[in-house]
Amino acid sequence: NMEQSALYGVKYQSGATRSTGGLKQFITTNVYNNAASGDWLTVGEVERVQQVAYDAGGQFTAIVSNPANFAALNNLAGAERIQTVTIEDERRGRRRATSVITEFGEVLLVRNRYCKAADAFGINRENVIYRVFQPMIMQPLAKTDDKDNYMFVAEGGFEVKGERHMARWNGLDSTA
Repeated sequence: NMEQSALYGVKYQSGATRSTGGLKQFITTNVYNNAASGDWLTVGEVERVQQVAYDAGGQFTAIVSNPANFAALNNLAGAERIQTVTIEDERRGRRRATSVITEFGEVLLVRNRYCKAADAFGINRENVIYRVFQPMIMQPLAKTDDKDNYMFVAEGGFEVKGERHMARWNGLDSTA
């Protein structure tokens, strides 16, 4: 649930200065809707968006998305290919791409099963902070049959700083 909240948590404003929510709620400046063109995440697309973040004074260091959206970056034959891997051990197979290296540096590719199929987030991990309001506690519940039941309770929220240095893609089409 924390991973889903980090991506899609509903924004909550407490007073004028404190707010919490997920990346989708906070990243509002660099939002790219690719539904019309059916774009993939390619090296050119990543570098184009990195230029926008760089011009705003920062950069993102990781792209969080569903694994299917990285298919173009793993392409063996197309111009989108970013790495060729030599296999010394035939039993291991081909390794998938783990990063994109552009003029702006290395960007990690973070595969996340909770990310919607059409979304991707370009983030700087240092600027996404989990704030703890109540630490996690384990509360024992009633005993049933021959097992002990417990409930875990915690309260926290995510704080995002420097959203102009991050990006969000909507409408990616991994089936094209």
